[in-house]
Amino acid sequence: METKTLTFSMMDGTLNGRVMCSIQFWPGVAYRIPRENIDGRCEWIRLDRFEDWKYLNYCGVYLLLGVGDDGKPYVYVGQADEKKKGGAILARLKRQANQQNPGLRNWSEAVAFSTSDNFFGSSHISWLEHHFFTLASRAKRYEVRNNNVPSAGNVKADLRSGLLSFAENARIIMNVLGLPVFEPLSAAAAAAHGCLPSAEPGSLPAPPSPGRPAGARTFDCEIRTTMAEAFGRRVNGGIVLLKGSRIRMGDLPKSCPGGAARMRRDCASKIDAEGTLKEDIAFDSLSSAASFVLGASVSGKTLWKPNPEAPPPAPPEKREEAPAVEARDSALVGAKRRPQASFGGGASALSAAALKIRRPGIEAYCRPESGGFLVLKGSRIRAGDLPRSCPDNVRRERLANASRIGGGGRLKEDIMFGSLSAAAGFVIGGSVSGKAAWEPVSSLASSAGGGPRGSAAPEGGASGVFAAADLEIRRADVEAYCRRANGGVSVLKGSRVRMRDLPKSCPDNVRRLRLENASKIDGEGRLKETIFFGSLSVAASFVVGGSISGKAAWEPVSRGAAPSGGGQGVSAASVLQIKRGAIEAYGRFASGGFLLLKGSRIRAGELAKCCLPHTRKQRKAYASKVDGEGLVTEDILLPNEGAAACFVLGSKASGIAAWKTPEGRSLRSILAGG
Repeated sequence: METKTLTFSMMDGTLNGRVMCSIQFWPGVAYRIPRENIDGRCEWIRLDRFEDWKYLNYCGVYLLLGVGDDGKPYVYVGQADEKKKGGAILARLKRQANQQNPGLRNWSEAVAFSTSDNFFGSSHISWLEHHFFTLASRAKRYEVRNNNVPSAGNVKADLRSGLLSFAENARIIMNVLGLPVFEPLSAAAAAAHGCLPSAEPGSLPAPPSPGRPAGARTFDCEIRTTMAEAFGRRVNGGIVLLKGSRIRMGDLPKSCPGGAARMRRDCASKIDAEGTLKEDIAFDSLSSAASFVLGASVSGKTLWKPNPEAPPPAPPEKREEAPAVEARDSALVGAKRRPQASFGGGASALSAAALKIRRPGIEAYCRPESGGFLVLKGSRIRAGDLPRSCPDNVRRERLANASRIGGGGRLKEDIMFGSLSAAAGFVIGGSVSGKAAWEPVSSLASSAGGGPRGSAAPEGGASGVFAAADLEIRRADVEAYCRRANGGVSVLKGSRVRMRDLPKSCPDNVRRLRLENASKIDGEGRLKETIFFGSLSVAASFVVGGSISGKAAWEPVSRGAAPSGGGQGVSAASVLQIKRGAIEAYGRFASGGFLLLKGSRIRAGELAKCCLPHTRKQRKAYASKVDGEGLVTEDILLPNEGAAACFVLGSKASGIAAWKTPEGRSLRSILAGG
């Protein structure tokens, strides 16, 4: 196939504005000119500037495009001859803008074709007008609103090949501009003619080969559910729903999009009583086709599945290389693609899987396949009722594949998904990032025997938790430890959560989580087992019993106590200080937070304007422990070093920057190992 180089000049700085198009070594020139509405009247905006563009003062062919009152796109094909009444292209477009033609009163943009050397004569543009009209009529993507069929004129045979080449380049430009006026609607026509009908105006498309069986029509993708069985074929600018597909019938739900319902009414003659299509129907997107099939608002990328029997794409693309995910991270797959194998979980999954998700009650494996990702037979997905936050597309996917899911959430067969996120959402039963949830299978090698690394927290006190915990929350009545896991965090067994009555401000989702996990919490608030959460904020809210930012609440474990084995961390007994002018404060980490020591002198008098509201509340709460000159008369326990620094300085401050050792090292440098 010949390589073509297209040049676009965006005169308004955007493709939605005025655009001039050309192709290298092609004498033709194309203009896309929008028509804008002002005060309810259709007028040209800055069209006079085109007077300097001599190509618009030549002969040519133009198309007027718009959307009718019924919501369907339409096109009008016309010609402009400077030697005839109406004038050249520019004059003709001005005249069309001022005319009150009922069928063209709401056209929104024009596309004009001419030549840089003004080569066209009357016979040439008449032939092109007729040819463009014929292509648009056969394509059936736009309603053609010409009152009469344009005359083909009389063009010599030796000039037709050049005009056909001009028309082919015009078709390419229209497609690049997102206006597939000349693209065939029928999949059969697209396959037979390469998206361009017969070369000769007036001739019909060539019929299929007589020896080809009727069932040999190939399809690229499919939707198979208990309510529908549809087959589609991707074409330029959308998808064609093939004849013989069966769509959902009966009363449509209220959630059915207006466009799908309108398309159902318009195509009623193409659907029999059982919902089977009598002919092909074209759509501009996967989602609009899927909504038409199921009669509901659905995601086309999720529902359309690749045809497993479709032939591989033809050259020049080489499909021998692994999918993009394999190229992005070679650790996700082995050195060779292994044959598909069924498994029941555990180590045997490593023989076929490339990625895995392992959480409490979930053990799923998948591998990249051509066109998507395959969740393998034997994977265990989340069973039982899905949470309220579960997206509708995940619920629909679960319903569509209900027959493939056995007891306990075990898959009876492989299931293909279009993306990692769609596969992960199906497995977990919620909205989740696929890149974050799926991990390479190779990382399972270090966790022989079962759950994710460190999924069970060490029993005992805080010192044992350090072996597995990454973050902690330590307050007066809370001592919780968590570890980052696949796509979320695990609050570890042995953590203590708040057990007092939850405040009125506690969100409903936190109250539901507390009720759902009541059997995992003892009378003192200690967790009997590890609990997984989707985010830091949800985990922190569960622990504290209120709405809170996870990034603010969770702190690195190294801040609460020294990790086992020593190192350069701050121990529980290390004393830190803040010395600024009259301020001289001392503090240390303690169980439950940060202890501001008796004898410290903090800022007295009026607090700074930037002082945070919670710091002002703490000042009022501990007013009895601070005298009038800012001297602390008793130890004060604050949530963390940041709150303590704000309390001392009476303004907004960073704890890891404000607190320093007697040697002058900041807490930030200590935690960074500096």
